[in-house]
Amino acid sequence: MNIESLKYFREIADVKSISKVSLQSHISQSALSQMIQKLEESIGYELLNRSNKGVELTEMGKVVYDYSDKILKTYQKMIDELSWMKQNQHNVIINSTWAISHYSLPCLLVEMKNQYPNIHYEIRSNRSEEIVKNVENGLADIGIIYCDRPSELIKTIHFCDEPIVLVSSKDFNIPPKILVSDLFQYKIIYFKDGCYNTNVYETISLYLTNMNQHPIDFNPLLSLDSISAVKSSVSEGFGISFLPYSAVKKEINENRFKLIELNDINLKLKVNIISLKQEKLTSPVKRTIDLLFKLGPDSLC
Repeated sequence: MNIESLKYFREIADVKSISKVSLQSHISQSALSQMIQKLEESIGYELLNRSNKGVELTEMGKVVYDYSDKILKTYQKMIDELSWMKQNQHNVIINSTWAISHYSLPCLLVEMKNQYPNIHYEIRSNRSEEIVKNVENGLADIGIIYCDRPSELIKTIHFCDEPIVLVSSKDFNIPPKILVSDLFQYKIIYFKDGCYNTNVYETISLYLTNMNQHPIDFNPLLSLDSISAVKSSVSEGFGISFLPYSAVKKEINENRFKLIELNDINLKLKVNIISLKQEKLTSPVKRTIDLLFKLGPDSLC
């Protein structure tokens, strides 16, 4: 199977047209068609249904398409690793959640690079669920995620706890300290991450149960898919939000956001480091994991 053919197959499937990919790639349509035909012959199945309206994936094509992304990424990871080895270097890919990679890791990475100058650290942001999949599939060497994500293929080690804080813009009309029961009075802006919401819900519900009160039915104003979007909405005064402290530490220190104390509740997210089982790790990855724990959470920004 030809990697280039697989790449073109994926592009054709995305736009449902051989002619469009031909124009975009500056390759003749006949040459591209022959390339896809040879791919089909090598696999042994027809992958595309062709018509005057374009192309559609066959059932077999859908299976190949689902696997193609992993195959192409694994191939590129191999090429990158060979390139680094040629330079007498090693490449370690670290996947971490957005807040960790943008706000917590930079300081730690500087020290790691000082310790191991021949290791190149490549940081990629993703959701915890995707990070687990990438580590399982060998597309990432190390993952740093929030909460526990059970997997038979990976090893999970608790690294530290990340406080979750309730914040608003500095001019938002809310007292510096409120009761849990007062939360329903305000519009809450959510970050679409099950781990955050589950942790907040469960902790607050448990607190209210212990206080013989009924759980609160939160009234979300917005549910956004990035922390930066949540922060922008909070900054505009649209509502309040629960966020990792590292993601809003700068805004709090610069007096752009204010912390809102919520009774005596301490909300925390568990930060875990994940990797494949120890026997499957390369020496640079093992050294990196050992160094992460040697430096510890105090080295985070």
